[in-house]
Amino acid sequence: MQPITLAGLVLSLLLLFLRYRAESKKPKRPRTVRQRVMTVKVILMALIVWLTVSSALRHTIDGGAAEPTWIDRVLSFLKN
Repeated sequence: MQPITLAGLVLSLLLLFLRYRAESKKPKRPRTVRQRVMTVKVILMALIVWLTVSSALRHTIDGGAAEPTWIDRVLSFLKN
């Protein structure tokens, strides 16, 4: 994994966390179980998409000759 990819991930997560902290101080209505489940689904789908794109880009850059990493094995298992 490239350092620029990790830096982008850390920056994105930091911005999301800061927005969450800013919103958590405001009064709001309680979240339902359905909203929490949908949030978890969206986060998991974003993670799967990010891993897939990262894996595809790595294979394109490396030419596909490198030994598959554990992420590649997990993604190939999920595809089949």
